Amino acid sequence: MTAWHARSEVVAAMDAMRDYAAGAPLAECPVLEPLVHDPKAAQAFVGDLVETVVEQMRLDPLVTIPMRFQYEHGYALVQVAAQGPAALALTMHDGFAFSQCPKQQTIAFVDAERHEVCLAGKARIRLVTRSGGDQQARFAHESREFEPGDRLVQEGSRSARMFDSIDGRLVTLRLSRTANDPEPSREFRIDTGELVHRASGDRKSSRRLMALTVLARTKHPDAVPRLVELTHSGDPDVRWQALRECLALDTAIGFTRLCAIAREPSDPLAGNAAALRAQLVARYPQLAELEREPCPA
Repeated sequence: MTAWHARSEVVAAMDAMRDYAAGAPLAECPVLEPLVHDPKAAQAFVGDLVETVVEQMRLDPLVTIPMRFQYEHGYALVQVAAQGPAALALTMHDGFAFSQCPKQQTIAFVDAERHEVCLAGKARIRLVTRSGGDQQARFAHESREFEPGDRLVQEGSRSARMFDSIDGRLVTLRLSRTANDPEPSREFRIDTGELVHRASGDRKSSRRLMALTVLARTKHPDAVPRLVELTHSGDPDVRWQALRECLALDTAIGFTRLCAIAREPSDPLAGNAAALRAQLVARYPQLAELEREPCPA
């Protein structure tokens, strides 16, 4: 792999990845743009990579390829390069595995720019555009064939794609870049447009969410004060998750903090907090007494 990374065309592509990750338009990255806009250039780039990997595996079947990869339920990804918010990846969707999966019930929208070129296989895809609010969406659909040589471009948090069918193994080269200040990722039910999940689009916030979840699972006495502290400022998704974990660990402290947020009109979480407070009080009337007590935090 060292020899492949040292090739002039690979070095040039990696340099262009840095410019693209820094915010340069793809049109201003003349080495990178052909990889996802020119099928022949993409085939040549990927062909050289595959030949190198196969040769390494012939020499040593247990060799570890120094690239991030994953495989799950018929979907495989090899990350060829990554620079900050940008990534270049080789992906594969197995048509047989796809046919055995339950029908897709939800669709996710991520605030990112994606350029993809089909290298092998064939699929029937549906391009989905979202309109409406962040809690209730409306969808417009456009169906099309996706075959070798075809390109697909998606931009922003209101466009997504889904598969209706996959013939054989669909292989693509995909270039993606997350927005500098990404909107939260949202997942909606396809049939009703109802929001079912929201997650921070910021990787740093995602790491904080994972960290506070681990903290809460320790059930250490010091966890509650730290969780309450996290509800006061910062990313709304992190604050909301900290509040939920606090409610689970110490209902009294968590509920009084929930009420305090609900009473602050300028807080972006006020509406959600008020709705959750109403739900909890309706189910557990005794919680209403806690609202009269000052929050110990």
